[in-house]
Amino acid sequence: RFVQSVDKIADKKMKLPGQNGKLKEFIFVHTEYRMERVELKNILYIEGMKDYLKIVTTSKAILTLKNFKSLLEILPSDVFVRTHKSFVVAISKIENIERNRIKIGDKLIPISETYKSDFYHAIERLNKE
Repeated sequence: RFVQSVDKIADKKMKLPGQNGKLKEFIFVHTEYRMERVELKNILYIEGMKDYLKIVTTSKAILTLKNFKSLLEILPSDVFVRTHKSFVVAISKIENIERNRIKIGDKLIPISETYKSDFYHAIERLNKE
């Protein structure tokens, strides 16, 4: 019975609600007085700004009151990685990495000591695939 219970919990954690085995393509975030749909493929990076998060996409920037913890729970971890207490980046949008700074477009994003090993492990996993 114990093994059955553990298996049941593991199955629930592996399946995200509403995905049915498909990759998540978008999320909804509160901004101003509406819920805005954000395509994951368009997100360049996410920047923390005191009580707000600024989600920078290829076409615009969206401010939301969501915190990093709740946002990271809904973002796919193989696509997005935290690099600093104030930044999450889309791995596929990284142009280059130099001296612990990431370049995405015109923006230089720092890699802090706290998140450095997790970031480079994510890059290594990507290279192995």
